[in-house]
Amino acid sequence: MAKWISEYYGTPLGMIIKHIAPSYIFKKRKKLKQYDTANIADINQTTSSISLNPEQLKAFKAIKTQIDNKESKTFLLWGITGSGKTEVFIRAIEKVLEKKKTALVIVPEIALTPQLTKAFRNRFQQPVAVFHSHLNDLDRSDNWHKVNKGEISIVLGARSAVFAPIQNLGIIVVDEEHERSFKQEEAPRYNARDIAILRASMEKAIVILSSATPSIESFYNALQHKYELLHLSKRVNNSKLPKVSLVDMEQEFFKKQVNYLFSNYLLQAIQNRLEQKEQIIIFLNKRGFSTCQTCIKCSHVIKCRNCSISMTYHKRADKLICHHCQTSITPLTSCPECNEKQLKFLGFGTEKVEKQIKKIFPLANISRLDTDVVRKKGVLEETLQNFEKGKIDILVGTQMIAKGLHISNVTLVGILSADLSLNIPNFRAGENTFQLITQVAGRAGRGEKEGEVIIQTHCAKNKIIKHAVKQDFLSFYQEEINFRKSFNYPPFTRFILITIHGSNEKKASELARNFYSCIVKMKTKVSRIYPPIKSPIEKIKTRFRFQILLSTKAVKSTVKSIHYILNSDFPKEKPKFIVDVDPYSMV
Repeated sequence: MAKWISEYYGTPLGMIIKHIAPSYIFKKRKKLKQYDTANIADINQTTSSISLNPEQLKAFKAIKTQIDNKESKTFLLWGITGSGKTEVFIRAIEKVLEKKKTALVIVPEIALTPQLTKAFRNRFQQPVAVFHSHLNDLDRSDNWHKVNKGEISIVLGARSAVFAPIQNLGIIVVDEEHERSFKQEEAPRYNARDIAILRASMEKAIVILSSATPSIESFYNALQHKYELLHLSKRVNNSKLPKVSLVDMEQEFFKKQVNYLFSNYLLQAIQNRLEQKEQIIIFLNKRGFSTCQTCIKCSHVIKCRNCSISMTYHKRADKLICHHCQTSITPLTSCPECNEKQLKFLGFGTEKVEKQIKKIFPLANISRLDTDVVRKKGVLEETLQNFEKGKIDILVGTQMIAKGLHISNVTLVGILSADLSLNIPNFRAGENTFQLITQVAGRAGRGEKEGEVIIQTHCAKNKIIKHAVKQDFLSFYQEEINFRKSFNYPPFTRFILITIHGSNEKKASELARNFYSCIVKMKTKVSRIYPPIKSPIEKIKTRFRFQILLSTKAVKSTVKSIHYILNSDFPKEKPKFIVDVDPYSMV
């Protein structure tokens, strides 16, 4: 398998083998990741106590038939939030286990490892091997060898678990298959979703890709009958999707009916829910207190000395922090450009939102979840447990609270700056925005009480925002696929992003131009080669960055040609090149 993956992704074989080794695959990471949660609301129940609705039953029967046929196949399980996708693939896993085969479940990240592990063990009545970066060396090694010996039949883990040495594989479930965290941004650069499909094909297992907002590529493949599409259009127990309201913040500012962060409509809704003893989620996908520190005279923005981006102000730490290299400095007292003594902080993040809400609702119990808060061990688990028990009235957070939370008493979700991710220089920006809004909105009204979602935006007329308000995936998909087809973007082609970096800007630029000249001459089926440009973030960790983008349908031959050029014409400069097939980050 390692050799095949090496050829497919153009990654050196040695890197893949190293990645598969237990000492590498689950080593502790230096940076703390943003963790996701899994929807485990019904897993603790026994199969006999749960009745499938007609749509769930139809989906399960289709999967069961394929399991009985002992042939590899990929299913796209597309269902609205709260439609019971988890129960469908749990049934499928049970059926695979009955046939004495094994199961692999991959989630974007593991946050509630103890609860999730306990829930699976209760449901399946057998051991579950969990792979994640917080395991100690002994547990990591122990799990690896038990799985390798066939002593454990169920593996649960994040993206690297796709390489786990599980034997007699019968099923792979990729939950929230659209999540970009399945793509590893460091070498070896792979997408766990794609590897899952390839591995299942080689081992004659089935794959279930589960999502309320499938990726454009996966949905396109389903419509092209590469995958079998299974649709769940209704929530379980006939609960309704939440009412969604859109607040145009431009109009709010014009009417002077807004207190900077929150519209009056959202504040009144929060007050009403608090009076009814119901819970609220406030979502903003930006951490910190203020976006930047700037001079009021010359408008100079304080940037990281190592990276070409502004530094975010974190009030609790009283530091300006770079979110790329983690460099931190004390806020400046004078402008380095004009020596002006008056500097101000602009923008807002979850830290400021939390502070403002506490001022407005002093009697409410308010907590925040983002990577700054969960650095202390146990905080994430404790906060989510308290929220589930009703000890927290309002939970403020980033994308780590956007998926998986199933709290029946959450009846209001407020989304701030819903258009924030639309401005990212990436052709997937619209898709990411739609998915994020839809997933966050799905946290409301999952119990008997009807939910409400209030979306605040400065781009109220944007079509993607409008589709998200209506939770209309099909309309969004049709518009997005037409856009991509007109520009020949994926899934109609494949992208290969080559990043050239160096400590000297002039030399890095020259190296990029020389490589571009060589690649233009190469004989391979490349649809288009975009000339070298500065990366949107020009410098990271003191390294200047340039990028070349290739569009091709012949990935394998193109990657071989790229590595041939690197090995023959740029052997000494090769470490300065990063080759990323199917890139998710374009910055």
